[in-house]
Amino acid sequence: MTLARRFYGSLVLDAAAYEDVEADTSASPQALAIVLAFGAAAAIGFAGPAPQVSVVAVAALASLAGWLSWAAVVAYLGTRVFPEPQTRSDVGELMRTLGFSLAPGLFLVLVAVPFAPPVTLVVVFVWMFAAMIVAVRQALDFTHTTRAIAVCVAGWALVAALVLAAGFVFGSRVS
Repeated sequence: MTLARRFYGSLVLDAAAYEDVEADTSASPQALAIVLAFGAAAAIGFAGPAPQVSVVAVAALASLAGWLSWAAVVAYLGTRVFPEPQTRSDVGELMRTLGFSLAPGLFLVLVAVPFAPPVTLVVVFVWMFAAMIVAVRQALDFTHTTRAIAVCVAGWALVAALVLAAGFVFGSRVS
């Protein structure tokens, strides 16, 4: 499958596209490109149509760090906490599928458009969450979507708790 077909398949939540990405280790650079493009699109969307190059670069690097850590969290939760009997996966498979699940995030550039409706942000985030659920379900070979939802929600709760804890520990030192 070509990058364009995989990208389109990711946008339309096609499980076969995610299966293809999961199985093809050569898709890792493609997933990385989508992650970096997502970071740039988010920077443009939130900073405006002409953000500083440094803002775009920082956003791209932040998306890279988030992608790597999120794949590790999902790999742990999916293979150790919530596995099904047939679950077999690794961080690489999750990095590829989760990278492609950020494809809808490229539409975050629309947030910078003055006439774009405010609901654009909500639609893009819900779309990305749905894509992430499909990516997790396929990468972890789950037969039930509810288990993929549980992994995603538990992962988000865990990450949020860690961020809050870090804020409490380091917040007073920074200010």
